[in-house]
Amino acid sequence: MKFIVDSVKRFMYYEVTEGVEGVQQEKLISIRSYHRLTQKDMADLLGVDLRTYINKESGHTQFKANEMFAIAQRFDKSIDEIFLPTNFMKHEVEKSDTA
Repeated sequence: MKFIVDSVKRFMYYEVTEGVEGVQQEKLISIRSYHRLTQKDMADLLGVDLRTYINKESGHTQFKANEMFAIAQRFDKSIDEIFLPTNFMKHEVEKSDTA
């Protein structure tokens, strides 16, 4: 459980310092498509309207922590693997090197 909490903390740190609004969730889209799930399937999983899910996946609004947990659990992946940008770790290393 600690790993999941740490993942959410890192995501929230990234969200606050860099901002993810407006960033399409490309990894989520790829994983969802691989599992042959529709946006409607995902909206049902989260208990939200289809339009709400589309807005979240396309980056117009942000996923809530409980929604990230549900999605990560559904795909048996960590929150990091789905929601953090691919270059997140590289970005963090570069930032600490310049500090």
